[in-house]
Amino acid sequence: MPVVTMSETVAALRATVGKRGMSEDDLRALADYLMSFFGFETEAIDNNLDVADRDVFYMLEEEG
Repeated sequence: MPVVTMSETVAALRATVGKRGMSEDDLRALADYLMSFFGFETEAIDNNLDVADRDVFYMLEEEG
């Protein structure tokens, strides 16, 4: 499985939620926040997320 880098995550966020006017600093903070859920794993377990964290993932899912 390929490794997703921080710069790739920021680029993906820039192409989706960045179109809403999110600043570069906020995009980087969101990328760091998202990457922190995975560590060395390939998936985040929904049951391990609190409500606020789950809402972020659902918002990103809606964005595509």
